[in-house]
This record gives sequence, structure tokens and C-alpha cells, in this order.
Amino acid sequence: MVVWRLQANTDRGNIVDYCIQNNVAAMGWSLHDVPKTERSSIKTFDDFCKCAKTQYAADSFNSVYRLAEDVREGDLIWIRSKELGKYYIARVTKDSQWQFDEEAEPLDASNQLTNMKWYPA
Repeated sequence: MVVWRLQANTDRGNIVDYCIQNNVAAMGWSLHDVPKTERSSIKTFDDFCKCAKTQYAADSFNSVYRLAEDVREGDLIWIRSKELGKYYIARVTKDSQWQFDEEAEPLDASNQLTNMKWYPA
């Protein structure tokens, strides 16, 4: 088991509330400059990487790679709400999986690990 910290501050603000309300661990690199039609076609992590490499330096989105490839079932992820001064923790389940949620682009929270249940810590 590994304990991960999710830096929940993206270019568009703190996304802790979004993560808790939507049962996800989310982060940025949402491909803002890519047309919505192209972002909507991202179905796999490989699709994301191909698109991201056209927008970002190859090593700049390593945090997304770790979320998609290194986080495993049983790992713990914690986040901190800066506004509330509270911490939250969630365990990665067998049903957790990476997804690119184009609808979360306005929050810069498109890269997500699903099926997370957050608990106050």
C-alpha cells in the first residue's frame, strides 16, 4: 500500500469540493487549447498521452501518468481543503479507474480516478 497526496490546486482553483462531491481524485492537464471535439474523443490513457504531447512538454504531465499507471487498488489518497483547513482520505478500490472527463475541463479537473469515497481525516 502506498499513500499518495493529491495536490488539489489546478490552474482554475481548488477542486477539493468537486472531488468529494463526484467521488473522484482529479487533477489538471485538461488540454484547454485542444478543441472540445478532440477532447471528447479521449477514451484511453494512450489517447490522452498522444494529445497531451502536442500541448505540453513530455515530462510535464508526469503526475497524470502516476495517477493513471502507478496508483493501485488498496492505496490511499489524501487531499486538503485549503479553504476549510480540513483533510480527506480515500482508498483506491478495484473499481477505481482512470478517465478523462471532458466536462470537468472548465475546472481543470479532467484527469480522474473514479469510484473514490472520501472521508474526513
